[in-house]
Amino acid sequence: RNKKTSIMSLIVRSYPNNRNVDKALIVNNFGDGSVKIEVPPFAYSSDNKTPAFLAKNPLGKVPLMETPEGTIFESNAIARYVARKTAPHLLGTSDIEMAHVDQWIEFYTHELEPGLFTVVPHLLGRRRLDLEAIFTLNMQKITNGLVALEHWFNTDSTKQFAATNSITVADIVLCVGINNTFEFVFGEETRKKYPKIVAYFDRLMTMEQFSKVIKKKWREEDVSFTSTVTY
Repeated sequence: RNKKTSIMSLIVRSYPNNRNVDKALIVNNFGDGSVKIEVPPFAYSSDNKTPAFLAKNPLGKVPLMETPEGTIFESNAIARYVARKTAPHLLGTSDIEMAHVDQWIEFYTHELEPGLFTVVPHLLGRRRLDLEAIFTLNMQKITNGLVALEHWFNTDSTKQFAATNSITVADIVLCVGINNTFEFVFGEETRKKYPKIVAYFDRLMTMEQFSKVIKKKWREEDVSFTSTVTY
């Protein structure tokens, strides 16, 4: 009964305030205390280009997680790994629930993230787009994803979460994505088109596991091709 539980130490390699790291941090906040996540200083554009780093992730991208069992890249895979170690209930409790969790993570990855990861770096000045048409196309991709998610919540007024009847990794992934969308891309008038999504986000943010990590700083107006934003 008094047996001491060992703590697994996980190290994340990433630049400061990487929103994709937030997924694992939120997952861990729902955990049983058996996992500790550290994010030590990291010099992006140099540390991630070393042979040692590229041996762990040949793309040289972050975040990268180092575990006693090996390394992991891709933020959703990292979040699911942390859930398996400390909060398995976040992955679903049946085969169909686990499939639904995966389904909504895939939805974010394919329907929202590509547009966000094109538009936001452009707005931040990190990877400016040459053609306004490409910007417009990716803004439409984000819109299409939001419309689909809003419709999903409209199909059942009692629906509180995306995948199951309780919080899962899918909600954590979607919450991070929604926050990025409304902080960097769409303003108040556009948000009025998505009341169910806004209510869903606010519901998640009432939980301290979310609010300790995510800071809500939503923008007032929609961005345009010539807009710039700060991180």
